[in-house]
Amino acid sequence: MKNSETCMNVPQIIVKPSTLQDCFDNIETIACGLGYPERGRKLKETLEHRLDQVREVVATTTATSNNNNNRPNVALLEWCDPLMGCGYWLPELVSAADGNPLHCPPPGGATPSISFSTLMDSKPDVIIFALCGFGLTRAAKELVQSWGNEKLQKLKNTLNGRVFVVDGNNLVNRSGPRVVESAEVMAEAIHPHLLGHFGHYGTKMMCTLEDAMSLVEAGVETGSTKVRPVPFTDDSTFLSEEESPSNKSKLHQSAPSCTADKVVSEQIQHL
Repeated sequence: MKNSETCMNVPQIIVKPSTLQDCFDNIETIACGLGYPERGRKLKETLEHRLDQVREVVATTTATSNNNNNRPNVALLEWCDPLMGCGYWLPELVSAADGNPLHCPPPGGATPSISFSTLMDSKPDVIIFALCGFGLTRAAKELVQSWGNEKLQKLKNTLNGRVFVVDGNNLVNRSGPRVVESAEVMAEAIHPHLLGHFGHYGTKMMCTLEDAMSLVEAGVETGSTKVRPVPFTDDSTFLSEEESPSNKSKLHQSAPSCTADKVVSEQIQHL
């Protein structure tokens, strides 16, 4: 794209969500930028309603199963080396699932680094690994490499197996509509009687640490594979016969004359 005018006059929307409300508000911002504010409003309302349903399910079931009304202490961890707690909107996901988030700042704050001894001294009831950008098996590999099997076994024994791995690439770390699925995953991990209730446990989105390590041993790969496309060196690498240099003038003549934002809006109508 060097020295290209292709992207000139293209509107830019910059979003920097810090809280759960920011994630929802950004949906409307993006929809308005694309020319569809009503779709954004409806999607936002739908997601907020679904999140309220998660809260309702948790509140209803925990009221009958938790006699002392103490919320479980939850260590949601974004990285393993260095060990990091959770920040931004992640503590709110834990709270929405009726857990008490550990090792986190107030909502919207940056993710803190902690030590392994600090983690163990906090006596979490549940530990959830949601390593940023990694699926289940990649996360399990990183944990084994960083901590070793002995330390991980100690972790599992201390928490009676309540150590989970979540696909941090598809869930949790993303600030889009999947925050609702992320809250559902939190609810399943935090409350044993809800395990599998929303259909996430046992899938490639969520499992126990032990199951994730078994997948690695079996040679199974989960999550998306990010493959960088082969770079091209000149136009002939990616131009079809119709787009060959001899026909470039025809292509330029047929280029749209309207603005880029109008083109995008028209394309979305056909989705």
